[in-house]
Amino acid sequence: MGGGAVDDGAAKPPGRTMCLRRLARRILRWAAGCADRCFETVDVCMKIIGPFFVLLALVLFGFESYGFFFMLLPMLLESGEVGHAWVCMLGSSGAFLLVNLLYNYAMAICTDPGLPPEHTEADDPDVVELGREPVRLCKKCFREKPPRAHHCSVCKRCVLKMDHHCPWINNCVGYRNYRYFCLFMLYLAGCCLFLACVFLDAFLDTAFHPRREVDSASTCGSAFLWAGCWRCASWLP
Repeated sequence: MGGGAVDDGAAKPPGRTMCLRRLARRILRWAAGCADRCFETVDVCMKIIGPFFVLLALVLFGFESYGFFFMLLPMLLESGEVGHAWVCMLGSSGAFLLVNLLYNYAMAICTDPGLPPEHTEADDPDVVELGREPVRLCKKCFREKPPRAHHCSVCKRCVLKMDHHCPWINNCVGYRNYRYFCLFMLYLAGCCLFLACVFLDAFLDTAFHPRREVDSASTCGSAFLWAGCWRCASWLP
């Protein structure tokens, strides 16, 4: 009899332990709620500052394009180091890269990445009878969720074959604009490589011999090469 009473008393958890558990659960819930609010704030800020990133990119493109076509090429002609044919070839190559860069950049921004269809078979018994797998649904927007479809917390929608949300285009990279985004990255790297090949000698001369007197074309070429490399690196993941 005495042993049974002792066992019953030992089976009851102490009150202090229960209070600590409840306190820990409340703290965890509070921390999870704070983390969710922080993530939501970051997503809202990303959506707000997205147009400013696009504007910054266009300013960089315009700055380098104006400097290359209206400053560097005339300087090369005036210096007499290259002929008109070489300058025309450089101008044509730069214009080709620039047009493709801007076209694919605009298409990556304006093209919808892809929206999954609405679910219409939520209560259809034929899904089970025909042996088909039930369709997955997004828990946030309640649309169908095919493989590789994800819900973007910034755009507040599901995206087909979502890769990531890019603030530089203020849009998600998904099924329909993935090609334009990849081509944009390709032509962006091509523009930077083009500047590196054209002004590599001037860049090396300015970088390793800073006290030597150099002409304005070499100085400007080095500056634009630095700017182009920084621009390309800013888009790397």
